[in-house]
Amino acid sequence: MAIEPQQRLLPVIEENLRLNGSSNVTVLNAAVSRDCGKARIHLATSMNWGGSGLHRHTKYALPTQEVEMLTLEQALDRAVLAAVDLLKMDIEGFEHEAVLGSPKVFHERRIKALALEVHPTILADRGLDAGELTACLSSAGYRHTQPFGNSVWVAPGE
Repeated sequence: MAIEPQQRLLPVIEENLRLNGSSNVTVLNAAVSRDCGKARIHLATSMNWGGSGLHRHTKYALPTQEVEMLTLEQALDRAVLAAVDLLKMDIEGFEHEAVLGSPKVFHERRIKALALEVHPTILADRGLDAGELTACLSSAGYRHTQPFGNSVWVAPGE
């Protein structure tokens, strides 16, 4: 499953899947957050599509797009995924809402390993504490490793 909120990137993902012969991937056009509903994503320039996010961290205005918001639990349920071996999460400062919005997913060990890119500066700008992510994952029994420079959390027994 790939979750991508930017409509402009869906054709890119579909083409990459086609070129790699990956026919078993479901692409979900949504954003993962604490709540469900609708939101506006701020779209960074095409030179840095990865800088797009639900929080505008530029001083200048960016184009926006309306996007559906789901909790991580709702996204997994919609894709009918009981468990995920590895979840990579890089969502430009909304990792706080994504993780803390679905603690049950981690307490039930539906995610076996989480490669999490934390954006402490963006979180601090939003008045949020990255330590709450650590506390949530630790309370679910995950252990923290950093083998490749990412923040990687592994469920007990994995």
